Amino acid sequence: MTRPRRLPERPGRIAPLLVALALLGGACRTSAVPRQKITDATRLIEERFRAGDMLGVADFYSEEAILFAPGGRRFRGRKEIDDYWSNILEPVDWELKIHSIEGNRDMAFERGTSILSARYGGELRTSTVEFAFLWRREEDGAWRIQLDAFWKP
Repeated sequence: MTRPRRLPERPGRIAPLLVALALLGGACRTSAVPRQKITDATRLIEERFRAGDMLGVADFYSEEAILFAPGGRRFRGRKEIDDYWSNILEPVDWELKIHSIEGNRDMAFERGTSILSARYGGELRTSTVEFAFLWRREEDGAWRIQLDAFWKP
């Protein structure tokens, strides 16, 4: 008899992902997906980045958003998300290639490839990663990112 593999005990890292998966289960059950609204918001994020409006990029995140970055880094809430984006001092370009958008009229899951370029100390650096956004329609009707996770392919 084969014993099941045990997941590593890292509740600080696993719990938010389990919550997100549970939310996605409910979000992906209907066909009323707001694909155009999510696509339009994604294009606005790219435009704000190219314009150097990093706080404008951060505004697309909800007040209680969580951003998961490679290496187990996590940024939670308005201040940490604002600080994360504000640390990019010389943005150049950001392309978010959308692979899929699933969801319903209140939640959407967007998956794709991110190609982000910025200058650090005058040197151009480009990062290519896979990403997943969990979008939520808020009470005012605006779509904001609730969960942002990205990882190296």
